[in-house]
Amino acid sequence: MKDRERLVKLGDFWIEGLKCDIKPHKKFFGIIGSRNPSVRERENAYLLGKWCAQNGYIVVSGLASGVDEAAHKGALDGGGKTIAIVSTTPHENIYPRENKDLAQRIMQQGCIVYPFGKNKPNLIEGFDDFKRRLIERNLVLAYLCKNVVTVKDDGKIIGGTKWAMNYALIFGNKTFRLCGDAFREDFETHRLSIEKKCLESEPEVEKAKVTWEMEIGINIK
Repeated sequence: MKDRERLVKLGDFWIEGLKCDIKPHKKFFGIIGSRNPSVRERENAYLLGKWCAQNGYIVVSGLASGVDEAAHKGALDGGGKTIAIVSTTPHENIYPRENKDLAQRIMQQGCIVYPFGKNKPNLIEGFDDFKRRLIERNLVLAYLCKNVVTVKDDGKIIGGTKWAMNYALIFGNKTFRLCGDAFREDFETHRLSIEKKCLESEPEVEKAKVTWEMEIGINIK
């Protein structure tokens, strides 16, 4: 284990940063999306993260490049708290490495959550351990957040994002898609609310189902 004073174990998770109560909460707002977003998608993710921070929500995302990174930065720049749920263990370097400095910022205004405390297991049912842990990380986010938003301009929601969106509904949480330019106008004029038309409720999502025994201690039956 790395010698880090602020690294503590809370239930099944390791937490680094400020004290965080890691259980489902109405103020947890999940923001997810592509690692390779368009300029508009990246900007929307940043603005949504900032809006959440300024309106008392805690932004939860995965510290990935692209949408996750922008959402965390928006929350930080908005003076709020943000939580990063990562797929690495406390023994490993932050992934991706280029977000190491962002992780340090997050720990000043929130925390890093490590759902996995042990070294990676072997290949399971066709998913390599790296991909499987990314999926399970997304399920932790879906479990914790009462609102989960995918920032994506158009098309069916696919890829890693689909896992969080599918399981958010299973857990009884709300799912949205944020797209288009309306958000910028609403943000600038302070008219935004969660239910505004620029947030499409229950967007089309490619189906996905976990078929393996998960490491994380969340019941999805």
